[in-house]
This record gives sequence, C-alpha cells and structure tokens, in this order.
Amino acid sequence: MLKINKVVKILIFSDVALVSGFGFVSPIFAIFLSENIQGGGVEVAGFAAAIFWIVKSLVL
Repeated sequence: MLKINKVVKILIFSDVALVSGFGFVSPIFAIFLSENIQGGGVEVAGFAAAIFWIVKSLVL
C-alpha cells in the first residue's frame, strides 16, 4: 500500500476544507445580495458570483 506524506495529507485536507467553506458561503452571499441591495435579484447575485470566482482564480 502507498504511504502518503503527512504534509501532503494536511495540504489535501486544508484544500478540501477551504473549498467546502467557499461552497457554504456562496449561497448565503447570494441571499444577502438579493435582500440587502436595492434592485438586487438573480442577475445581481449571478454577476457578483462571477466576479468573485474571477477574482478568486486570479488571486489564488
């Protein structure tokens, strides 16, 4: 059986936790946009999510 380095295990776990966290926050952010921004709806939430993912891909 293959042995996985402890550091690699920690990095994989932290990546899964980070991606899961973003997955949980995204719907909450969409609800915030639709309720707290005047004129906010599905379009605003979609554009905000698109901008978020573009910036995230450039930064990370």
